[in-house]
Parts: sequence; structure tokens; C-alpha cells
Amino acid sequence: MTEEDYNEQIETKLKRLIGMHLEVTGKERFLSKRTANTQRLRLINRMFPEAYYIHMIRDGRAVINSYLNVDWWDDTAIWWLGKRVSEWKRGGNDPVELAAKHWRTNFEEIQANKGIFKKYMEVRYEDFVREPRIVANQITDFCNIAFPETFEKFVPTSLPNMNYKWKRGLSPEQVAVIETNTSDLLERLGYLSKQPPEMSGPVNAS
Repeated sequence: MTEEDYNEQIETKLKRLIGMHLEVTGKERFLSKRTANTQRLRLINRMFPEAYYIHMIRDGRAVINSYLNVDWWDDTAIWWLGKRVSEWKRGGNDPVELAAKHWRTNFEEIQANKGIFKKYMEVRYEDFVREPRIVANQITDFCNIAFPETFEKFVPTSLPNMNYKWKRGLSPEQVAVIETNTSDLLERLGYLSKQPPEMSGPVNAS
């Protein structure tokens, strides 16, 4: 969905729901981490031009491994394909290939549209788990929110890096399928080298 799909009814309904959420929670800001919104970035930007966008970038092999191991994956509607995962599998197609293409398509959709956002920031998963307090502070600064002192009480100094799971969860054959479909992107992001490159800070697209 893009700005061409905009209508006032959609905007009114969504903003009413968000307003109800804010009222019930007593919060001033609404946060959504629904990854399916990748397919409607331009519509969301049309309705919320002052929104803040934070893209957390992670090793695609770890993301793909997660796709393949959650119980809702088979029922997922693949927006760019027009089919559910289960339909793809019933056609005799490789689910690992689909997961790889889905990660790549979502990533490229964000990158293709980030220039329209007024407030856009990229964060590395690896940076976040290594220094969650520092990265959380950077995020709150970017969002023009004071870093709450309470964060110091419940945000640990580090978090476990779960990227290792793909090395245990994926067979060599599955890794080969993934890298066949994503190796150029993984290399560009630094995940095929020993040390991923540093990401840029907040990007102001206005």
C-alpha cells in the first residue's frame, strides 16, 4: 500500500485506535514494531509525516532462521508474492528460499523508501545487544525523548547475542540456499566478513 491507497476513513480509524491506546496506557507516544508495516510504509508516511522510523538491521541468516522456527510462519501472507507460505510449500517450493527472499525484499523495501521519511535512524542489532543502554539513549535522543532514569534500573549493561542460533539451526544445505539468494546483500552489510561495519547514525531526510 502506498500514498495512492490513502483515504480519510483509513486515517480516521487508525488515529482513533492509536488515541484510545494512548489514553488507556497514559503515554504520550505510540510505538509500533509490527514488521508487516514494511508493505505499507508510504501510506503510513502519508498519514504520519512527522513519525520517527527506526530500522534495526540484523544478520539475515538469523532473521531467516527465526522465520522458519515460529509457529505462525506457514500462515504468513507474503505481501510481495500474493500467497501464504503454506501455499508456496504446497507447490513443492523450498521454504528456505522463500524466507531468504522475504528477508531481502523487506530490507530492500525499507531502503528504497527511507528517503521519504523526515526522521529515520538505523541501528545494528549487534550494537544494541552489546551496549543496550548506550543505544537506547541514542534512540531516545533521536526521538526527542528524555532518557528515563528508570531505564538504568531494568536495562542490563549487555544482552545475549542470539545470532549464533542460525549456525545451529540451519543445515549447510539451507545456508547455501540462503546465501545463493542473499550473499551480495549480506556482504554489503558486512555479515560475510568477520566484523560488520558501523552503521550511520540518524538520517534526517527533510
